[in-house]
Amino acid sequence: MCSVPLPRRALAGLALAAAAPRLTRAAAAATSLRSTEWEMRTPAGIRHRIQLGWPDALPPAGGYPAMLLLDGQTTYPMAQAVAQPPSGQEPPRDLEAALLVGLTYPEDAFDSGLGVDSRTRDYTLPGPSAPPGAGGVEAFLDFIENHLLPELASRFPLNPDRLALFGHSYGGLCALHAFFTRPALFGTTIAASPSIWWQQGVLLKEEQRFVAALPPGTSRRHLLITVGAREQRSEAELAAMEPRRRERAQSSNMVGRAAAMAERLAGLGAGAPQLEFVSFAGEDHGSVISPAMRRALRFALGR
Repeated sequence: MCSVPLPRRALAGLALAAAAPRLTRAAAAATSLRSTEWEMRTPAGIRHRIQLGWPDALPPAGGYPAMLLLDGQTTYPMAQAVAQPPSGQEPPRDLEAALLVGLTYPEDAFDSGLGVDSRTRDYTLPGPSAPPGAGGVEAFLDFIENHLLPELASRFPLNPDRLALFGHSYGGLCALHAFFTRPALFGTTIAASPSIWWQQGVLLKEEQRFVAALPPGTSRRHLLITVGAREQRSEAELAAMEPRRRERAQSSNMVGRAAAMAERLAGLGAGAPQLEFVSFAGEDHGSVISPAMRRALRFALGR
């Protein structure tokens, strides 16, 4: 697997956050201050709120693994509750110690000012009928690769070969786009309930290009695709809907699209990524986030 060339610094004496104290190795292992946040701006002036949690355990020789969590206002506290319990509580023995990184927005920046919310701007692909202000995923991934990851590496020893990305819904769309177009960026990708339907399935063209020329090391990359079984309506439910709503539900085809993509990628033979597909029984688009997160943590960080 290719890696992102990031600088590393020793943990001793690192500034854990812009306004956080400098901690010795001994203090870092004992402190309960293991979470902070700060704001970063892109070169274009887009504002992001970064949430960072770190484990009690000292980093391994190669640096900490890191898991980046899109929609961090929801996903970061979920992940931290499982993987980084408060000091004094036993950490989960089945998970490696890792950095958890939530990506979200300052409260006054959730509206992009471009006609869509900020997450739609950042997580979606361009398309012929995309709403104004959408389709900014490339600029967003540039920010992660060229600004956020070096900033994280300046704060903690970071293993560039152990980076994971989690996204749900539009975030899952973003995660799959990164998987297909930036193979050197994340060794592990988790796409929960991905919006493959976006812009009449424009992501499928990226999949086709990816499959036609598999990047070196694809067989060593890890991909988890999850979905809630209740995200796809039954025939009886569809029949009871008014026509316009029924058409939208049939077009999104959340379970079918996700399962079909997983099946295609798993069928690539020796060049296929290390892939899992999970459909969570009884879960819908909102309720599935929690079980998807638990599965994602064990997929990315399981011992």
